[in-house]
Amino acid sequence: HNSDNTTYTFKMPAKNVTVSAIFEVANFSENVELNVTGDAKIGSDLTAAATEKDGEEAVEDVTYKWYTSESPDGAEGSPIDGATDETYTVKAEDLGKYIYAEATYTGTTYTKDKVITSEVLGPVTDPNVFLDENFESYDVATFWTNIKDETSSHDLGNLTIEKNHVGDKSDGTQAAIATESSNKYLHFVASAFATSERGNRIKFDKLGLPNVTTLDDGKALVFTFKSRITTEGWAVTITGVEPKIKAGENGFVSGEWADVTVVIGKDKKGYMAVKSGGKTVSSDFTLSGDTLTSITLYEGNSNNKWTLDLDDMKIAIADKPYTGEATITVKGSDTEAGLDQATVEICGQSLTTGSDGTAKITLPEGTYDYTASMTGYVTSEPQTLTVAEAGQNKSEVTLQKETRAAATQLKLVYTTGTDADGTINADETIELEGKYKDDTYTVPSKYKSAKVITSSGNLHNVYVYESGLESDVTLQEGVTTQYVKVKKLDGEYYTYDDFEKYDAGTVVKDNVSTFATDDTRSTIVHANDTQGNVLQIFSDWNKYVAWNAPENISDKLEISYYMHFGYYNKGKEISATLIDGADNEVAKFTYNTNDCRMTSMKIGDTDISEGLSDSDIQTNNNYFDNGKKTKVVFTVDPTADSIKIAFYNQTGDTLIKEFTGSFPEASAESKNIKQLKFVSNVDSGGKDRGCTINDFAAKKITE
Repeated sequence: HNSDNTTYTFKMPAKNVTVSAIFEVANFSENVELNVTGDAKIGSDLTAAATEKDGEEAVEDVTYKWYTSESPDGAEGSPIDGATDETYTVKAEDLGKYIYAEATYTGTTYTKDKVITSEVLGPVTDPNVFLDENFESYDVATFWTNIKDETSSHDLGNLTIEKNHVGDKSDGTQAAIATESSNKYLHFVASAFATSERGNRIKFDKLGLPNVTTLDDGKALVFTFKSRITTEGWAVTITGVEPKIKAGENGFVSGEWADVTVVIGKDKKGYMAVKSGGKTVSSDFTLSGDTLTSITLYEGNSNNKWTLDLDDMKIAIADKPYTGEATITVKGSDTEAGLDQATVEICGQSLTTGSDGTAKITLPEGTYDYTASMTGYVTSEPQTLTVAEAGQNKSEVTLQKETRAAATQLKLVYTTGTDADGTINADETIELEGKYKDDTYTVPSKYKSAKVITSSGNLHNVYVYESGLESDVTLQEGVTTQYVKVKKLDGEYYTYDDFEKYDAGTVVKDNVSTFATDDTRSTIVHANDTQGNVLQIFSDWNKYVAWNAPENISDKLEISYYMHFGYYNKGKEISATLIDGADNEVAKFTYNTNDCRMTSMKIGDTDISEGLSDSDIQTNNNYFDNGKKTKVVFTVDPTADSIKIAFYNQTGDTLIKEFTGSFPEASAESKNIKQLKFVSNVDSGGKDRGCTINDFAAKKITE
């Protein structure tokens, strides 16, 4: 009988005959299954178990063999030497391969051995590797192109490409798999306005990276990749670290592949090293939390077109790469001893030598450039320091004694004429340090700003730069005098500020005398070399940025400024409000920064919002672009009970639209102006709105 107990009966004839019968023993392996439990990861245990499917077949005397294959279906598998137990521990040499088990067993009814194989597991991965991408598995040029959505996110495993801004160049954002000399890589192009908070970016945020404080001693989280930057403006940004790390302004040689390494140890301290053009630049940081939750690559922050290439990206727990303490010795040509208090510039850090003339720094393996300087000596040309595990990690430089006379000051003399003729008693002196006769000094652009001279009380004469200030000045011994021609603007001003006298990054609160604010986020920003500095306004419903008049102004007054209406988050507004001495709102307009148009207007008691059309003062502004701005002019005549708000084009010479009205009834006893206040609103997610202003002037009008 067979396994389903069917009986076969043979009826024999009367006389003797010989009957030959051949019975083929059925293979009942389909009644037994071979299961493997465990993960196909290096270091994991895989356990095989042959078990009955229906209980009819007892499984006895099972032997096992383990196989690896290069194919997902297990084809042409090779037995693993010595792997004959029911449990197999996955080894490092199995990485990328496929694994399956084979069982040979004997049943109680049949003595013939039976063989069965398990399902194929794999490919084998390394549990300490969280990303390993070289793009070779993708077809060339079949990957996201023309990302035109307003906001879009595109995934490639753990890699996300985001485009978070639309505009007249938004259809230029593309990503594709490219090839060069048979090597595939990711090519990314972005062409849209972006800020440090909203931009086109490549990021990793699905990696499930470990708590670094749990790493074993000597281990680190290591992120390596290759990159080629073909235009300026990109930066590698590691989020969740202090200080915020960016490599891009230095370290990369345009058009050449760079090797980038980011390392974080169990003490949460880390560094980013960029090797390009044979040199290395390294920056240190500290992880804010215990886990690196996101890595953002190449987030642009200017209104340009950026391109970059990425390849061979890997994030893993690995042995902590070598870092070594290097020693730089600075000597003088006139002394055998080292120079005390010399300055060494390396990797964005300024080191100071000790009494023995040495400065020490710990750096990753690589070749670095540095310069050394000291008062009384000639600054060195770039020197080379090599840090290697088998090296000495030392470098020495000798500074030549300076024989030229010191240049101590640059004196800027402002004049309406030529040279000493027409001077206006508004000299400025720039103190110089470490400069000598015949050195070239680059004059900061902020000195081409307006000069305000107090004439009487709260009114000022304003002189603006015209010519004569060379960008590079050849210094003389002692004091070098530079005559700068200026011209006087018509009229008298309560305020004139183009913000050029402030350094970029200056916080407005308590540092910009012409404006008051209770918000520390508003800062001076350098827009571009043509436009110069602007005041960037951030505020919400409860905070403000305001110009305060030196007194309640009852004279005829003109307030003008250029404004770039910000584009930071969708659908929010910025308002500008004139306020009188009794805190009444005299005039107010509101601009929607998402729709790029005026949404409300009120002068005195008259609300003219319904009269606004979509085309009124419609712009697409951002402060990076000198052409994308509007000139706003408030003209107030308390005596005539007249208020006008006018909007001009970006050059200020063509009127776009104007609105007129009178003071509100509440201002009957206070027809004057004490403040112009800027306020933004904020959405439920707490995201800020912003705008920028430039060339702010409050001028007394005399007929």
